[in-house]
Amino acid sequence: MSRGRDALATNFTSALAASGSAPSNVGDALGICSRLGARLDKWWGPNGSDGGGSAPPRREPGKLIGYVGVALFAGRWFVQLHASRRHRRPVVPRLFWYMSIAGSLLLLSYFVFGKNDSVGILSNAFPFAVAAYNLYLDIRSRQTQSSVT
Repeated sequence: MSRGRDALATNFTSALAASGSAPSNVGDALGICSRLGARLDKWWGPNGSDGGGSAPPRREPGKLIGYVGVALFAGRWFVQLHASRRHRRPVVPRLFWYMSIAGSLLLLSYFVFGKNDSVGILSNAFPFAVAAYNLYLDIRSRQTQSSVT
């Protein structure tokens, strides 16, 4: 198990070094995440082994759904950071809520149909509900503002 963690740390560091520096934009961060995801599939081979066997990792469509969900759910913070830097104050754009909902739904489907993991299901159901409610409030608030003017 320690060998896997050491490999993860080493390869994440090399992925950051390959990018030239810490990620400066969303494209850099997503590139690092995709390279890290590809390496994760190589490290832990079939059936959760540490890659010691000679068989290549299985290609599971469910993992792709999970990776896209993670990318959306994590990428929303880069969207929020970009909007806040542009406005020079804390701002949560509507795209943040759409990415939260889409990421949560993809991760929920991964945990329900792929992993069948109750912890993953619970940890993604709550953010989905909160994001959906906040999106509803945002849409309603903007409709009220536009009807006043």
